[in-house]
Amino acid sequence: MTKVVIAMRVEIILTGKEIDEFYLPGKTAIVIDTLRATSTIVTALYNGARVVEPMMGIYEARQRSQDLEIGTYLLCGEREGVKISGFDLGNSPLEYQPDVVSGKRVICSTTNGTMTIQKVSKAKFVLISSFLNQAATMDEVIRLGQDLILCCSGTKGHFSLEDFVTAGAMVSELNARGVKIYGDDRIQTARLLYERYKDDLVELMSCSQNGSRLVEIGNYRDIKFCAQRNIYPLVCYFTGQIICV
Repeated sequence: MTKVVIAMRVEIILTGKEIDEFYLPGKTAIVIDTLRATSTIVTALYNGARVVEPMMGIYEARQRSQDLEIGTYLLCGEREGVKISGFDLGNSPLEYQPDVVSGKRVICSTTNGTMTIQKVSKAKFVLISSFLNQAATMDEVIRLGQDLILCCSGTKGHFSLEDFVTAGAMVSELNARGVKIYGDDRIQTARLLYERYKDDLVELMSCSQNGSRLVEIGNYRDIKFCAQRNIYPLVCYFTGQIICV
């Protein structure tokens, strides 16, 4: 791996509730919702979805779908980890196969992730990431050269272990590439957590609040899928309205 020599200030936001729009302009923001919104969004785009439209609420998602021609979109999302009644898909990345999503506009609303995406729209650049496309996202962060905010979505305003360890993986990768990082002790805590558990991510995430819930409702396979690193060489941007590559 070729090392670069640049410096950037990196901040980790622990939950969507912590986001302060005042600090976003001029920075790159990465939205992280590892279990499962950002993992699912990245998977949908890799498997051929035209775009993803993140919606704050269920009503907004349904209203948006009424503007579109039947057969051109999929209405997707979850509450409490379970597919919303009447929607086409839930929030499992395993549902978003090429034969299902290719060429479709994905309209989605999730408990935590889509709200966080909307809240960071004033950043100079907004990227959507997870373990699945971490390396490609870090390539783009280095290319952009802006100070970085890692925005963990959290769970209903509370800290989320899996998002934090994903942020730590990003910090670890930037370090490995020679980026000089400035920030508070959240940066080092997240990095050390990831480096300690990088070979046991499934076990770690299964112990989290979200992971435990997924296991309880029979979605353990989603945890295993979302723990894979760098299987998609994909950079996903939020434009303020849509997520695209």
